[in-house]
Amino acid sequence: MPQKDLTILDGLNPVGKAKMILPSAITQFVKPLAFKLDESKLATEQGAVADKKSWLGTDVFDVVRIPAFTYTDNDGKEVTIASPIDFESAIINVTQTRNIVTTAVQGRNGTVKEYISDGDYQISIKGVISSKYNNVAPFESDITYINSVFAMLKANIAIPVACNFLDMFQINSMVVMDYELGQIEGARNTISFSMNCLSDEPFEIKYTQKNEFSNPRF
Repeated sequence: MPQKDLTILDGLNPVGKAKMILPSAITQFVKPLAFKLDESKLATEQGAVADKKSWLGTDVFDVVRIPAFTYTDNDGKEVTIASPIDFESAIINVTQTRNIVTTAVQGRNGTVKEYISDGDYQISIKGVISSKYNNVAPFESDITYINSVFAMLKANIAIPVACNFLDMFQINSMVVMDYELGQIEGARNTISFSMNCLSDEPFEIKYTQKNEFSNPRF
């Protein structure tokens, strides 16, 4: 059995992350032949830190942190994520729908719109998880971290989240709707991830004993 190459990578390998994430994100908006990305310069400017800027002066990546939390799974077992989970190279998209009731009125073109409320934010987070070692998969080099990621993804409650970009929308809690993890061709030490979430707001029901058992008056 061939011996694995345990050469440690330099820092967080921002050059590799830039190469893996940016092409797919850029081509959504720009034709591939009209744009050439300098990954090395991006990595130098970005440094895999949220408060760094690209050479255009814009944010390219953001850091998404899932703080430590505890929940009870469907089998009644308590699951504790003891340390924060950091996704250090993530691209985030936020979409919001609005609850509007439209009513068609006879003899009138168009519809009458009635605003009900704002809907939940739909949050898409994409990025990569990299091992510190060349040719060693993340789940082989840091199984504790990967187990924490899976425990977070499978949580049956809203999970806390801290992120500069999400702070603009005052999002600090979300529910994971679906997720995807995949291999990347030619990069054994890196896996891609994406998850779609909905923002969550605390819901409080106020209880009062006043006239609780009295018959309503008509």
